[in-house]
Order: sequence, then structure tokens, then C-alpha cells
Amino acid sequence: MTTVEVSADLPMAPGRVPVLGHALAFKRDPVAFLGSLRPLGTVVRIQLGPKPVYVVNDEHLIRRIFLSEAHKFDKGVFWEKVDAIVGNGLANSSGKVHLRQRRTMQPMFHRRRIAMYATTMAAHWAERAARWLPGQVLDVPREMGDIALSMVVRTVFSSKLGEGAVKTMRTEFPGVQDGVMWRTLNPFPVLEKLPLPGNRRLARGIDRIHRAVDDAITSYRSDGGDHGDLLSTLIAARDPETGEALTDDEIRDQVLTIALAAGDTTANALSWALYEIGADPLLGDRIAAEVEEVAGDRPLDVADLDALVHTDLLVQEVFRFYAFWMLMRRTLTDVVLDGVRVPAGAQVVISPVALHRDPTMYPDAGRFRPERWMDEVRRTAFIPFGAGARQCIGDRFAWTEVMLGLATICRRWQLVPVAGQTTREVCRIGLNPAPLLMTVTPRRPS
Repeated sequence: MTTVEVSADLPMAPGRVPVLGHALAFKRDPVAFLGSLRPLGTVVRIQLGPKPVYVVNDEHLIRRIFLSEAHKFDKGVFWEKVDAIVGNGLANSSGKVHLRQRRTMQPMFHRRRIAMYATTMAAHWAERAARWLPGQVLDVPREMGDIALSMVVRTVFSSKLGEGAVKTMRTEFPGVQDGVMWRTLNPFPVLEKLPLPGNRRLARGIDRIHRAVDDAITSYRSDGGDHGDLLSTLIAARDPETGEALTDDEIRDQVLTIALAAGDTTANALSWALYEIGADPLLGDRIAAEVEEVAGDRPLDVADLDALVHTDLLVQEVFRFYAFWMLMRRTLTDVVLDGVRVPAGAQVVISPVALHRDPTMYPDAGRFRPERWMDEVRRTAFIPFGAGARQCIGDRFAWTEVMLGLATICRRWQLVPVAGQTTREVCRIGLNPAPLLMTVTPRRPS
């Protein structure tokens, strides 16, 4: 295949404007914008301010970036912005540090460990769902976000020693996430250094979160006990090859990485699942019926999940249709992608949601249709959590929590959309629904 220099031969997205490039169109509707690039070519160039960005649309090229040529790529600008919150956590560390952290943390997400966490998840979901009242109107994304973040931080901090961190993270995380997303799409990084109100709020929120988690780590170390939670496990963890422990800074960074990734992923998946069930109540009826058949009135357990077939089909379709809207990488060297030379240091964008909604990848791709997963589908084109060495280490954690949450809600409640609202896809760290107000209706007498 012939290598071509970056030139007019490389498709440039239409609609570029002076100075800003495609930044306004990108920020206005990122999902539609990225989806519109797929017919233009396997690699398409856009401009975000003065900088070129390369959008990769082909599933085979994407797998090269994630798998066979992953060593030629590093984290992209998005995770550099997230550095401000999570420091050098697993999601954005590089090279030998990333490898050591992944080796050290991998046992924490083994299936046996997930089964232990699931007991806490199931109990917390049941307790939260029992608080709702018939006729109550829920702001679903807010409620799911609060439950998901509460769930993950209580999985991290099961001891009272971590209560301050739990409270601070639940209070400060939403504003910090919005600040990070603004910085990712901001075409002029110099604005981040100015004493603007938004920058000051972001700095205060990050500082409060860091101090709260640091205090919890100090308390856990002083206490010396194993509380059976993720923080105790992180403190005790050792690299299986070197025996090296994580430093306090590394532990804090891992705690925040897990909380940021798991909380946002779970909240969005559950919110979109409830949105789709609200549009087609039969989906919820099927889930409620199979939960009744599998578990009756007893509490749900991780052992039940394999038998919850309709729940799993719906969750798979949620992770297809509402996948992450953007993953980013930076080239460490010149890379040739389908004859296009992408220079070292370039930002590369991959959109899982645009890939998942491409009709050449999935028949009837624009429809939410859980039953598609009963047939053969192109699993190579299914990347809700990335792939390769940087695939989300907590994917099974998130999947388990979504399954348990959805089953718990549907066995007890039917959530009915409030009339007159138009729910939109809002791109923050993940793909958020807004607005989404739903009325709580009993599925059966409680």
C-alpha cells in the first residue's frame, strides 16, 4: 500500500471555519458530527482550532491501534485533561508504569472479586429502590449518577474511615467532570491557565477530592485492618513480578480513576436502559418476569446473572447504542493508516458510538433492538470498553452493577417518561441523557 503525505488527498471534513476549524460543529453535536465523517473515508482529518486531528473510522484500523500496533500510540489529550483529577492512574499512565499498575490491580477485578463486590451492589440497589415512592418524579440521570457514584465509593470505602471521602466525592465529582469535558474540547488551552471562575471552581473541587481521599488512605493505614473493600485491597496489593507496593499517591490515583470511570459508565448505561424501557414497556416486563422466575422474592445474587437472559440482551444493546462517544490516542511515531501518514504527536479520535451505529457494521443499526444479540453479530465491531492493553479493567465490574441495578428496578417499579420532554444525547465524559424525568409506578404491590 502506498504511503501518502498529509495533503488534499486525505479527506478533510466539510464545514471548517477560520481559526476555530471544526470546533463549533464538534461541540454542538459531537455524535452527529463524528457519525457524518464515516462515509468520507477510513481516516478523515478535522481541525480543532489550529491543530489537526485524525478520525479513524475503519474497524480493522481501530483494532490495529488498540491491539497489534498499540505500542505506537499513547493516551490522547482527553486523558491528559483527566490527569488533573486522577493523576497517574491506570487509565492514563503509560509505558512501564501502566504495565506495573495493571499487573498489580488485575486481581482486584477477577470474577471471584467481582462476586464479592456484587453482594454490596445488590444490597445497595435494593435499599435505594425501596426509598422511591409511587408517583414520585425522578430526575433519572441525577438519581442514577448519585446511586452509581455512591455504589462505587462504598465498594472502595466500606469502612466508616472513608465516610468523608464518600461525601466529598459525591458532592464534587459532577462539577469536576463538566470542567474536564470543557477542557478536552477547548481549542485554545491558554484559557485553562487564566484565573477564570470555571478554572477556580475546578481547582477547588479537585483539591477537596484529593485531600478527602488522602485522609481516608492515612486513616486506613493507621487502622491497619482489612475492611474487605477496594481501598484495603489497594493498600495490600503487590506487583506479582516485583513485589512492589503502590505508593499513597498511586493508591489515590487508582481510587479516583475507578470512581470516575465506573460511576459515569454505570449511571449512563442505566439511565439509557430506563429511557428505552420507558419507550417500550414490554422490555421491562420481560426483565421483571425473568427476575421473578429466577429469584422469586429473595435478594438477587451474582449467581443469578447468567440466567437473566433478557436483562443481558438489553444491557448489551445499551452498550452498543450508547457507547462512549470518543476515545483518543496520540501517535508516538509516524504511523501509516490505510495509506495515510499520520505524523508523530498527532491526536487520533475513535468513536465507538459512531462505529456501533454504522449500518455497514450492524443491520438496522439506528434502532434499539436487544434481540439482535441472539443472532450472530460482528463482535469485532463491538468496543464499548475499548480493547487491548488499555481496555477498561473494570468492564466486568460495570456490567455486573448495571445488570443488578436494572433487574432490581424492574422487579419492583415501572418508570414512565414525563410527557412533553425531548431527551437529548449530551456528551460529557460519557453519553448522558438530558432531560430525563420519569414517574415511579409500582409494578406490583410492595
